[in-house]
Amino acid sequence: MMTYKYQTPILLEQLRSWQMEIASEVPYLEPPTGLYLGIDRSDTGYFCTPVDAVGFARTGSDGEHFAFLSDFGTTMSLAEAPVIRVMPMESQHTRLVARNLFDFFCLHFYDELLLLGEYSSEEEYLESVQEQAARQESTEWFDLDRWRREQAQVTAWAAEQFHFAPIPQAWQYQQELRAERERNVRVATNDTLGVLALNGQTGIISAEIPDHLTDEEDLEELQVYFRTAEKEVKLAFIRNMQHDASSDPLLVEWCAGQLTEMGMPEEAENLRVRLLN
Repeated sequence: MMTYKYQTPILLEQLRSWQMEIASEVPYLEPPTGLYLGIDRSDTGYFCTPVDAVGFARTGSDGEHFAFLSDFGTTMSLAEAPVIRVMPMESQHTRLVARNLFDFFCLHFYDELLLLGEYSSEEEYLESVQEQAARQESTEWFDLDRWRREQAQVTAWAAEQFHFAPIPQAWQYQQELRAERERNVRVATNDTLGVLALNGQTGIISAEIPDHLTDEEDLEELQVYFRTAEKEVKLAFIRNMQHDASSDPLLVEWCAGQLTEMGMPEEAENLRVRLLN
């Protein structure tokens, strides 16, 4: 079982307990919130879940899950850490979706489609919401009206219990959140997340990050490159390596060693688990 230096957010613990308590009252929903909640402490993981991410919610479909992004340990609390969507079956595996855990659940209960997909404009998003509301999919095995009634009941209970509410102009909120992060990124990466400035550093680094490598000779070149590379560039290389699903044992172990040397033993173990298991 994996260990984490962060405490589980109280809100997440409360939601998990609450979900179990109400399950018998909404039997058509499994689970009641539509999410399997709990910190992922397993010794397995998806290749594209960033090494500095902690999974906390699963949809139960195609490995899709949501995770806190600790930004390599710089966040003070998981409750305030940005939330990302991880989709192993998609070409773009990761996207920032919410500023923090509370906002995530506000979106989940009132603007769930923003957590599950990408929309090029607010108009496109609102059209998708209308299309979803207009669907009539009841069959002799599935009662859509009952499903919607129970879902609405859970949303009402959640609002009363935890004070969740719709985020005004939710699509715009998400776009502004991503733009804000992009402005704070010091090194851009292929997974759209980037690496933020560490240790009070400032300025964007426009480094040419090497592609992940395939033989010992290339690894020797990478070792030379890392000797003078800034810390954020090294971490950006590792982000890109995960995005590209590198499974070369020699490279993964060497990069895990680099993370350990940078004082990130949990991230090092996550790299091994997510790329080699």
